[in-house]
Amino acid sequence: MKIRYWLLPACLLLAPFALNAAATAPAPQSASTAKPMPKPPVPKFAEADANHDGKITWKEAKALGVPKKIFQQDDFDRTGYLNETEWMFVRLDMTDFAPPPTTGS
Repeated sequence: MKIRYWLLPACLLLAPFALNAAATAPAPQSASTAKPMPKPPVPKFAEADANHDGKITWKEAKALGVPKKIFQQDDFDRTGYLNETEWMFVRLDMTDFAPPPTTGS
């Protein structure tokens, strides 16, 4: 095994920079100050499938406020209904991930 004598002095020289970076890193938010993820406006598949037939029709989606354009764009296999995977994309398309506006105070 070849000993690399230059490694120890290099580590000792770089250690203060690593410690300084760790000290100046922003502290993670505590659970009380962390903002929760936005709640999707569309329920999960099992809740949205009103008749429990394993698919979501346009009628079921429309009752939940899904726009026709999103329903059609996420019907990847063009069957006229959505399976569980396609419904996941509907939920993602209808979730607003923008940060909440700041109050300015």
